[in-house]
Amino acid sequence: KDEGYAQSIEDFFGVEGFNQASDMFCGWQAHEANEKVPLVVGFDHVMRLSKLNQMDTKLFKEATDCWGGEEVEYSFPKANANRFAAQQNRTVFE
Repeated sequence: KDEGYAQSIEDFFGVEGFNQASDMFCGWQAHEANEKVPLVVGFDHVMRLSKLNQMDTKLFKEATDCWGGEEVEYSFPKANANRFAAQQNRTVFE
C-alpha cells in the first residue's frame, strides 16, 4: 500500500520487485507447476508465516506512526552482507 515503505525495504535488502505487479498466481507456468507438484503447506508453516506477517505489520506501524499522516520518509540503512553469518547451504551475494 505504501510504495515508499516497500522501496525502503528493497533498498535495505538490495532487492527489487516488491512494488511490481505480479501474475505469479495466474500464469500458466504456475498452474502447470501446481499440477505437477502440488504445494503442501503444513499448519506449522502457516503459523510461522502469520507470525512473520504480524512482525512486518508491527514494523510498518512503528515506522509510520510518529508521522501523523504527513509525507513519510523512511531512513532504513542499507544492508551490509558482511554483517550476516554465512550458512553452509547459502551463498552471500554482495
